[in-house]
Amino acid sequence: MTIARSLPVDTFHQAAAERLTTALDAVRCGEGAVIELTGEPGIGKTRLLSRLGEEATRLGVRVLSGRCTEAEHDLPFQSVRNALRLPPQQLPPTPPGARPQDDGDLLARYEEVRGALTAAAYDGGLLLVLDDFHWADDASVAALDHLLRWPVDAPLLVVAAQRPRQVSRAARGVFARGLATGAVRRIELTGLDPESAADLLGMPSTAPQLAELLLAADGNPLYLRAMAHAGPARWRDPVTGCAADVPEQIAALLLAEVAALAPAERRLLDAAAVLGQEFFIETAADVAELMPGQAYSALDGLTRRDLVRANSCGSAFTVRHPVLGRVLYTDTDPGWRALAHDRARRSLSRQGAGAVRLAGHIERSLVVRRADLPVLTRAAEDSMHTSPAAAVHWLRLALRVLPEEHEGDRRRLELMLLLARALGAMGKPGESRDLLHGILHLIPAETSNLRVSALSHCALMDCFLGNNIEAWAMLEQELASILADPTPEAAPLIIEHEVIGLVAKRAPDHDRLDLAIRLARDAGDRLTEAGAYALRAIRSALDGRLGPAEAAVESSAAILDSLSDRDLVPHLEHLGTLGWAELFLGRFTSAERHFTRGMAITYRTGPEVAFPALLSGLAMIYRFRGPSPGACRITEWAAAVADRMGAGDDVRGLTQVLAAAGTMWTDRDTSARVLAEAATALERATFGTCYWNATGAVALASVAAPGGDPRETVALLMRAGGTPALSELPCFLDLLRPLLFELLTDAGSRTGHPATPRWASRAADAALRMDLPHLRAFALLARAHGERRDDPAGAADSCARAAEDFGAAGLWLQQALALDRAAASATAGGDTVGAVRLLERARESARRCGAVVVEREVDRRLRLLRVPRPAAGPEIARATVPARQVERPRAAVQPLLGMLTRRETEVARAAGTGKKTREIAQELYLSPRTVDCHLTRIYRKLNIGSRAALVHLLAQSD
Repeated sequence: MTIARSLPVDTFHQAAAERLTTALDAVRCGEGAVIELTGEPGIGKTRLLSRLGEEATRLGVRVLSGRCTEAEHDLPFQSVRNALRLPPQQLPPTPPGARPQDDGDLLARYEEVRGALTAAAYDGGLLLVLDDFHWADDASVAALDHLLRWPVDAPLLVVAAQRPRQVSRAARGVFARGLATGAVRRIELTGLDPESAADLLGMPSTAPQLAELLLAADGNPLYLRAMAHAGPARWRDPVTGCAADVPEQIAALLLAEVAALAPAERRLLDAAAVLGQEFFIETAADVAELMPGQAYSALDGLTRRDLVRANSCGSAFTVRHPVLGRVLYTDTDPGWRALAHDRARRSLSRQGAGAVRLAGHIERSLVVRRADLPVLTRAAEDSMHTSPAAAVHWLRLALRVLPEEHEGDRRRLELMLLLARALGAMGKPGESRDLLHGILHLIPAETSNLRVSALSHCALMDCFLGNNIEAWAMLEQELASILADPTPEAAPLIIEHEVIGLVAKRAPDHDRLDLAIRLARDAGDRLTEAGAYALRAIRSALDGRLGPAEAAVESSAAILDSLSDRDLVPHLEHLGTLGWAELFLGRFTSAERHFTRGMAITYRTGPEVAFPALLSGLAMIYRFRGPSPGACRITEWAAAVADRMGAGDDVRGLTQVLAAAGTMWTDRDTSARVLAEAATALERATFGTCYWNATGAVALASVAAPGGDPRETVALLMRAGGTPALSELPCFLDLLRPLLFELLTDAGSRTGHPATPRWASRAADAALRMDLPHLRAFALLARAHGERRDDPAGAADSCARAAEDFGAAGLWLQQALALDRAAASATAGGDTVGAVRLLERARESARRCGAVVVEREVDRRLRLLRVPRPAAGPEIARATVPARQVERPRAAVQPLLGMLTRRETEVARAAGTGKKTREIAQELYLSPRTVDCHLTRIYRKLNIGSRAALVHLLAQSD
């Protein structure tokens, strides 16, 4: 039996427990050992020793245990006396500080200890437990040294537990010599692993907050329990919080450690807790109101007790752990604490500390003055891009200082505008918009730069919330007066107006873009200039002018690529606009790079206003190009941002579409599950008259179309475009028309939709706007969908030509899919040899982009086509035409049926008996729509066009 199996579930150091069990088993066999058990405070040494003692007792091994204390540190042999339960006549106590008369007296006492242990261990063995041995008196340490040099002739197991940082020099030397000679074994307890931590806290090992808690607690069970009590977010600032943040029992244990401190030591330690972060001793002395000599002397005592630790350079110090700092902080008197924060502010200010650190002490000094406004404002600005919630906190504190009766005061308006930006950045667009509307009523007309900034942010928030028509109208009204005598501050307003107009079905205005570029250049505003160039690229593309569009994209990318992430944050939407312009122009690698950079910035710092454009753009990129090495990480970023901003169903639906797009070519089952969740979320979403509706529907339709329900594809695209001609699409989606009409043609040809021929024609017309290979390719695929039933050879040729264009555009996934479709049409036309060649090319393209789902499907088709066939082979391929029910040998039919999944086989067998859709649905506990979806996939895989053909094919397999 092992201790690891016998201990309760709250013992998590399994490896250490097993080593102790082995030593305990050796005692029962007549062998002894000395074990040094080391670990940080709270790591679980005492708990493990307690369970070891219980196990020893159960096994019939005698247990003697003692705990050393600081109060008895100066009493010679007191640690040994406590453990051995010796009567007064044995080892008579020696006064503190006194020494035995001579070495002979010492040796006699050591032998007395050795003899007592021998007698206790002689019959059945003995476990001697010495807990907190770092507090052992020197005489007891010397007695242990004697025991190591002259082991007892009895089964004795000694386990001495101690904190490595608090061990005396004498004890450290004793154990070092024992380790060197093999007389001592060391067991070091380290932090918990994720599985043990999850068991301790009663949460799944995959819980997102677990990794953060584990890192913050250094794997220490005591600190882990304390930090989990309030949650990881409360511990990011080691000063804030209340006594309830740490459970009472844990707080009591930690406070017991400091009960014996001298007054100066406790004051310095409390000052360290007030400072909260790494501190210099001079600063702590100022806060504690200690003279330098007193402070350095107190520091020596605190470091010996491992209550304060030096940094790697030894120049600064911190409290041992934030949990201890929190307990100490809340244990101080409120009045002293407030004055200490004021002293900390003054001392840190003299040292040039950062605004964020100073702001915390200003707030907690309980008296905030108007003179503190510059520090609070600077703290908010410094936090804006890393912790928007902190920026909101500092700004609200600053606004309380300014009297409300001066609402029109410029300084107050600037703070309110900064607060609105921070609210937007932390995912509260509604509060931000409401505040901005209030600011606009207060800003005088002559304060142009403030008003322009407020208008710009207000319009973005309105657009984000779905009120893009109102946002566009508000900006249009303002621009009507500003453009009469434009100033450089008007350039960002023009750009926001054109961006919102673009999603509100209004193409960007050439003249206004030229004006914005000129104004931005004059003002040295490179970010606004880049946004103007990105919009100019989209407008030129909408006009079919490829050359100017590409030149504008290159100008925008050159500027944005030269700016730092921090420079991009104020108008992150420009990075999204550039990404979409590049996507339209077939620059997919650059588009993915810019979308990914925007997502990374949004994840780290916000703001979330560009989040939907980045989400939908990346989803389209993954749909076009296939798997991306960073897709999994980006999907996690997107989910984290959606959680942070408290996203509704619309944004969460787009997040799930992105996740599905990232896995659709590598893990079809996961992708299908996530797509179903996305469809549900987007169906629940309440859209305004904005581009959310169209963007979500288009993204979902594009990702779900391969293998999805064709009727659902048509419904989604009709939702986006309003009419069969997609006449209600926002302007910026116009350039995706060849793809959208290709999706409609494919779905229509499978469902017999009457608009299918018109959709194929519109795809060709849309591709003529710009002579780009990927647009031509989608138009050719649309033509192929219309040809595949009546002219399979023509459909194969159109798909093959589309594949060439996809290759020219670098879209290897689309090339693989087009070649696969070409092979299906070639097979239907009887050209098996040509189909094999096409599939081999498709497999290479799928491998090139890592689309394992496509590669697997192509391999299955190749195996099917390479099955030895009788002369009737060509007729088998032509069986896609229902009018020709050609007889096939059973050996040729079985591989076809092997392509079906288990559920598809069940549906096919049921349909083969002549049952109708509703009857199949009732039999298999499915919905009629799901049955039809399965039948569509079955027809495609078997290259047949009707249920009658399916019945005939199944009859041949029996």
